[in-house]
This record gives sequence, structure tokens and C-alpha cells, in this order.
Amino acid sequence: MKMKPHYYQMEAYNFALQRLYVQDQAGAGLFLDPGLGKTLITLMLLECLRDMGEIESVLVVAPLRVCRLVWEQEIEKAGFDFTTNILCQRVKPALKNKGAFIELINPESLHHLIGECGRWDMIAVDESTKFKTWTSKRMRSLRKMLPNFKKRLILTGTPASNSLADLHGQVFILDGGAALGKNVTVFRSLYMQQGGWQGRQWALRDNQEAKIHEQVAPLCLRLDAETCLDMPDKVVHDVECQMPPACVPKYKQLQRDLLAQLETKDILAMNQASAYMKMRQFANGQMYDAEREVHFVHKEKLDALEEVVDELNGKPVLVFYQFGHDSCAILKKYPKAPVLNGKTKPAAANKMLADWNAGKTHVFLVQNQAASHGLNMQGAGNDVVYYGLGDSLEVYEQSYRRIYRQGVKGSEVRIHRLLMLGTVDMIVRDRLELKDQTQQQFLTCLKNHAREGLTCPS
Repeated sequence: MKMKPHYYQMEAYNFALQRLYVQDQAGAGLFLDPGLGKTLITLMLLECLRDMGEIESVLVVAPLRVCRLVWEQEIEKAGFDFTTNILCQRVKPALKNKGAFIELINPESLHHLIGECGRWDMIAVDESTKFKTWTSKRMRSLRKMLPNFKKRLILTGTPASNSLADLHGQVFILDGGAALGKNVTVFRSLYMQQGGWQGRQWALRDNQEAKIHEQVAPLCLRLDAETCLDMPDKVVHDVECQMPPACVPKYKQLQRDLLAQLETKDILAMNQASAYMKMRQFANGQMYDAEREVHFVHKEKLDALEEVVDELNGKPVLVFYQFGHDSCAILKKYPKAPVLNGKTKPAAANKMLADWNAGKTHVFLVQNQAASHGLNMQGAGNDVVYYGLGDSLEVYEQSYRRIYRQGVKGSEVRIHRLLMLGTVDMIVRDRLELKDQTQQQFLTCLKNHAREGLTCPS
């Protein structure tokens, strides 16, 4: 028996059906928070379009872990009769298996399919922010393929995690540039201005946000979990750590190194293993040298983590970490803790997730990006610890929403952020909150537009 959709899932389904069938538009975007059932809504839509003869085959583009651990399981759980074929990594052998209604590929492997475009009628991009960078290899590949798809769907909960400029590539998937420009040069000429170091940075011109909202709103629907669901309270607990006095001079030297590098290049945009990255590692307590050897600095965050775990008195704790040396340090204190990262095999990951959701795991270490999309982890604990924050608002929001979603036990979810006072930890936190204000303004505008009397097919 198929799962019965909730009212908000029907709202999203009707919006997409209105765009893709009634209005016969090429694309529709669903900007839905994690936990609202984007996969189920998509499956309902695909079944309807198939049954009406609109499509015969679909290419789903999703992060590798989501391809392997989410889509087939959701199809089976929801009771759909779809056949699937996973094309990830071993693409050429997998392409020999023809006839599946849904075929799945990760963005990094998309270039292998450029010559196979006639195989699918529709494309569904799960986590469309993977295509926000116009010049990336994956986006160049997708741009070559787009004309072959008569129906296009994009899905994400964090469409503008850095700025509204993130929207251009994603919306291009839907309309080929009609709303925001046929390429990034046109988009920048319409909405942005150059500035920053040597004029190499782009920022939105004043008063352009409303215009972008107006252009994008008809193509996309925004729904947030707080409005649609009976969500638990979200409690953010910043655990402030004090750097040992002996470490302060060394950290100040890293600050001087950062300043020197900023005077010669845009270090943050390049995202290199630089003084900035070393400062983040230093704040956490360990550092890599040029040969990737790990050097101990202090144990203040490790002690703070132990205090949080002890205060929870045996309750399950999900610990997100940034750097590999952080997990090694934590494992010395909690040697039985499972570790989920980008190298974890699918079978092992499934076992870890099942044990966690069954309440069998006390401390579970997860590399932030490894669980930032698609995974359901609300079965056991209510407590999330960030051993260190990263720069990506998308990864931050998507990671804690593995637990902060409908079905979690208890009335609140607690997010504990370990922050080293007087370091880049505080800057990273403030940057995330500033980006969040920009995105929330955009998402609120879309949500308001969606409430203005959308008519749907019966």
C-alpha cells in the first residue's frame, strides 16, 4: 500500500504538476526543508506524468550517498512499482542495463552521460545547489544535456546559502536562462557589481533582491518545516572554550600570517590549506603540517565535548566534525564510537544508521558533509554537537536537520556548538548567521508568493 501524502506534500505535488503538465512549462523548483518529503513528492509526480504518457524514463541526479542510501529505499517504502538503475562510478557497465524507469547518477559522474541524452525524457536534480557554480565541470556537462529533457525538476532546502547569486545556475536548469540570464555574464550585468580585492569579487547591486525574487517566484515553491510540521523546539547552545595562555602567541602568529596572505590574494575565495584553515584547526586543538602530519595543540574542545556528553548522562549524541584529525582525537576518548565519512562503504553506513536510529549508539561521529543530505537520523537522540563549524550554511543546516525533523523523540532538539573564544570560530559563526539572514529573506518571499491563491489541477 502506498503512503498517504500530507497536505503540504500535496501542495508541492500540485505546484509541480501545475507547472509541468497544466501550464506545459519545462521546469519546476521545490525548495522544501529536510523532512518534508521531497523524494516522496517527486515519486508521486513521476508516477502521474508517466501514467499520463508525458514521460517514459527519468534521470535523477543526486549526491553519491543519496543515490545509494535514499532513493531505492524510499521507492520501496512508499510502495511504488518503479524499476531503478544506479549509474554512479561504474557508469559504462551500468548503462548496458536498459529499461529502468529511474536511473540515478551523482553530479561528479554526469559528464559520462553527455552522449546518452536521448535515453531520458525528464531530469530531477536532487540538491540542486550542487549546480550553483556556472563554470564547474558538472554544470558545463548539465548545460550540454539540458535541451534533451522536456521536463525538469530541481529540489533543495537551501537554494541560496551564500547569496542570491547561487540561484542563477539552479534556475537556469528550469528555464534555460529566461528568468535570470542565459549565462553568468548576463546575470552579473543585470544584478551584480564588481568589487573586493583587485575587483575580482562580485556582489549584488543595491535593491536587486526584490527583482530576483520576482523573477524566480513563479518557477519555485518554498515550504518550511516550521510552518508545515509540528516541529520540536530548536535550542542552540554555544559552548565557549578558553584557549590556554601558552597557545595564544602561536595563534597570534597565525593571525599575522593570514593578514600577510590577504594582502596578496583572496585567500578565503581560493579556499586553500592556508593560514585561515590552520587557524580553524588550531582552534579545534590539532593541526596538519605541510606533510599532513598531525600536531597536538590543546585539548580544550575535547574536554568541552566530554562535559556535554557527561551532562547528557547516557543519551545518544551525534557529533559533527570538520577535519580528520578531529575524529582521531575524539576516538581516543570514545574508542567505540562509529565514524561515518565520505569513505564509508554503503553497507557499513546502512548498519551505522540503523544502529543509531535503534538507540544502540552512544556517541556517533559524522563528518559534516557526509550526512548533509538525504539521511534520516531522528530515531534516537535529540543532541547534536559541532566540534567545529564550517563555512557552508547549506552543510550546517542540512546536517543538523538530519535530527531536527518530524518524528524525533522529545519536545526539543539541542544543538551544541563548541566555539573557541577570540578565534576564527566566532567569525565563522557570525558569517553563517549573516548568510542565513540573506537566505531567509529570499525563502520568505517565495513562501508568501505561494500563498497567493495558487490553483491546482484536480
